[in-house]
Amino acid sequence: MPPRTVLIVPCSASQTEPQRGDFSVPDGTPGFTKSNVVAYATLIMRILKTDLTAELHRGQLEPEIFGRLRAQIAVNLGLAAGITLPPR
Repeated sequence: MPPRTVLIVPCSASQTEPQRGDFSVPDGTPGFTKSNVVAYATLIMRILKTDLTAELHRGQLEPEIFGRLRAQIAVNLGLAAGITLPPR
């Protein structure tokens, strides 16, 4: 049986700059219509897939940007002291 939940990272364009543990989504990332979007990488949440509706605002990160966000989450969880992703 496939999982019924997904992990999400809440985002906001109203914060002036990222705080410790946040992730700055690069301007122009597909799915994000505003600039200066901050992903609250310390607030990952599990939600039901059925709660993901067309009305929700959501962006989809490109693999490289998603990898950088995952690296920040790993640091936030204490799984790494700091991660530098190698260039592609």
